[in-house]
Parts: sequence; structure tokens; C-alpha cells
Amino acid sequence: MSVDNKGDGAVVAGGDISGSVIISGSGNTVNVGGRPPATVRHEPASTPVQSVDTPRGERTPTVFVSYSHDDDDFVRRLISDLNKAGHAVWIDTSNIRGGDDWLRAIAEGIINSYAFIIVATKSSLASKWVRGEITWAVQREKLIVPVLVEDVVRDTAFFPLVNFHGVKFHGTDYETAIARLVSSLPARGSMDVITSAPAATSSMNPESARLVATIGDPLASVKDRVAAGRRLAEIGDPRPGVGLRADGLPDIVWCDVPGGEFIYRAGRRLTLAAFRIAKYPVTYLQFQAFIDAADGYANAKWWEGLYQDGVAQQRKGPVDQWFKLSNHPRENVSWYDAIAFCRWLSDNLSESVTLPTEQQWEKAARGTDGRIYPYGNEFDPAKGNTGNSGIGQTSAVGAFLDGASPYGAMDMSGNVWERTLTEYKSAPDADISSNAVRVVRGGGWTNWGVDNFRCECREWVDPAARYYNGGFRVTSPAV
Repeated sequence: MSVDNKGDGAVVAGGDISGSVIISGSGNTVNVGGRPPATVRHEPASTPVQSVDTPRGERTPTVFVSYSHDDDDFVRRLISDLNKAGHAVWIDTSNIRGGDDWLRAIAEGIINSYAFIIVATKSSLASKWVRGEITWAVQREKLIVPVLVEDVVRDTAFFPLVNFHGVKFHGTDYETAIARLVSSLPARGSMDVITSAPAATSSMNPESARLVATIGDPLASVKDRVAAGRRLAEIGDPRPGVGLRADGLPDIVWCDVPGGEFIYRAGRRLTLAAFRIAKYPVTYLQFQAFIDAADGYANAKWWEGLYQDGVAQQRKGPVDQWFKLSNHPRENVSWYDAIAFCRWLSDNLSESVTLPTEQQWEKAARGTDGRIYPYGNEFDPAKGNTGNSGIGQTSAVGAFLDGASPYGAMDMSGNVWERTLTEYKSAPDADISSNAVRVVRGGGWTNWGVDNFRCECREWVDPAARYYNGGFRVTSPAV
């Protein structure tokens, strides 16, 4: 698709890369999915003219090219050379006719492609349209090849792109680079890589597959994604990281956060060791496993050493969730409850699981570039469950893929405030024996405005407080 980086439209950015086709390689070379380079086809091809009305069975498989109009000169040369190498190319200027539903046309173009090329420049990666196309291609497990026209990988924290090694054009002879690109593509028309939904849905029943596709569709409306999440809560949400493992323990999907320096709060630079953070807040179903386990909530040892308020809470037992939906964040939990959960899970997994420090939480939310929100520098009510979104309660975790953090963590701006280890007055994080108020981050579904949802925003809550817009997520050391 071509864009002029202006205008409003689909709210798209971010996405779930689990199970996607990874392009591995180093330097200037690309090896697709670990396979030897495909044989280069030299019979010329042309860009097919096929619209949304062309039956899928009659369409010519294509290479989809995502780009910015600012790069038109390069793109024209690229398309010409891909055609000469035998690859038909889908671009908006040839494949969207007057009167077509352009969003549907783009979706069909991606579905019908056997490879997805992103012409990666600062201009294209600044466009929400291009970022949305990348997200959609990732979710449909397309073979993604970044064409690095500019040195943008180290500058962008747009995580779906940085997970793919690309073909370097900047600082490289063009003819050498185009040859490498062509050798990385499958033979023309390799329809075996075409799919209209993530492969992870293939073993699901039709309703579950449709709902999972909807909740992960960046072009679906917020209303439809939220409704899909509620229905999945009723019939069982099969997404990894949302429910339980086969052994009944919480299934935690981890996002790797590399070590190094990052911008903390108002410009201060801190250095942290590498760690992992849960992709989602702990869900109702996951916390319920702790409550129901024979060695779980009722076991007083998980509260040992905590302040007497926490011990008293354990004796009285847990309180009910406000919104009893299995894939929604577990709310109405105290800081003491969260600490006990972490201790129980650590013991059962034989690895350290804790609440994040507020410094870890912030790095996981904003990356290294000092962005204001997990998804960028401009607040968008369609990229998180806030009071501005009009949902009026918690929502299923992961319903806002376009609001993902640079490392893939979801729901870090809205849904529920998240507990941290850190005392509000910056006492040592390791001291968990006091009743000092603790930092919460992220903002909740009841909050309005924009300030509560900034990555640097910090508030405090009494560790014994339980409330309907407060939850937590967990972290663990890097492996």
C-alpha cells in the first residue's frame, strides 16, 4: 500500500508474533525460514490487475509491497526488477480501483500474497498504515522480508519489524542487494505459504478460530474485538498466555526485555539487566488456579514475612472478582495477594517469578526511545481500554494489539493499574515486609484523560487495598 503519512483511518500497530515465519540471517544476507534460497525465476511477470471482486481461486499469487509514497522512485525500480525476476507484485496503485473498499482490498492483497515486502524507511515506519499492514501480515504468518533502504532497524522500536532480519540496500550496491532479495523469495506462486488466518487457529473449532482472528485483527473495531474477547471467556480462550497449562498451572508467555540503558521518567537514563515480563496481566482464570490449588491461597507459607495486614487477608480468604470473565485481568487483588501468587508460582515452576520493579515495568512499556505511550507519542483511545474508550469495564487481555509495547507486552496502557514491587518513596524493592504504599503503573479502565496512561506515570496504592481496576503482571530473570 502507498501512503502519504496523513489522514485518519484504521487503528493499527503492534501484534502477536508467536508462530510467525522468521527470516533468519546476518549481515546482508537472508535465509528464509532456515531453508536454502529459492531458485530464482527469470521469466518476466507483470503486476496483475485483480480487484476485491476477483474470485480467490482465479487470483494470481503476488508479492505484497508495503511502502510510503515518499519512496516512490525506489519502489518503481524495485517492482520492475521483481517483475523481471518472475514475481507479480501487488501495490495499491494497480490493484485498488475507484469505488473499491480499500481496506478490504488491502486485506485481500495480503491474504493472496506468498511474500510480504516492507520497504523500510523512516517515512514508511512513521505511517500507521504501513505499520498496520506489517501487523496484519505477521498475524497471517506471511513470509516477511524487510527491504532496508535506510538504516532504520536500530532506530525503530516497532517490535514486529525488529524480529525479522532484512535485506540491506543502504550502503550496498543495488544490483547486489536486489539479487539477494530475489534469492530470498519463494518460487513465484508458492501458494502453500498463503493463509487467511493464523496457523494457531487451525486446530480450533470454527467459532473459536473466528473469535481469535477477530480479537487479533487490527482492522476490526474496538467493539467487535471486545465482544470477541467476552465470547472467548464463555467458551474458553485458547490463546497462549491467557489460561492454564495442561498441568493446571498458569500459562505465562514471556516477552524478552534486553539489558542496557533506557530513558526513565523525565529523561533520566538507567541501566537494567535483561529480564522477562509477562505478555499479559494475570487473568482471572490464572489467579483462580492459585485459589483452587491444594497448596495455593490457603497455604499460609506464601504470606510468611509479609506485614500483618497481608497475613490477616489470607486468613479471611480472597474476595470476588468484579468482572468474572476468565480472560480478563484479575482485579480486586491486593499487593499481598500478588506477592503470594508469585511465591506459589515460583515454587511450582522452580524458577523465580516476582512483581516487576517500577523501573522494569517502565522499560518494558516504553523501550529505549523514551516514547510517551507504549505505542508511540500520541495518545489514542483506540489503543487501550481507558475511560476514553467507552468500554465501561475491564476487557480481555490482548484485545488491543495496536497498543503493544516495543517488546510485545500488551495492556500496559489501560485495562487495569498494575502493582509493582517498588515503594512509592523509593525504598529498596527487596523489602516486602512493610506496609508502605507501593507504586502502580499503567492506568485503568475507569480513568479519563491522557496522563494516567503515560509510560512514566506513577501512582500509589495501599498494599492491602483491593479495587476493581487494579491487577498485576509478573516478571522473571532472563534465560
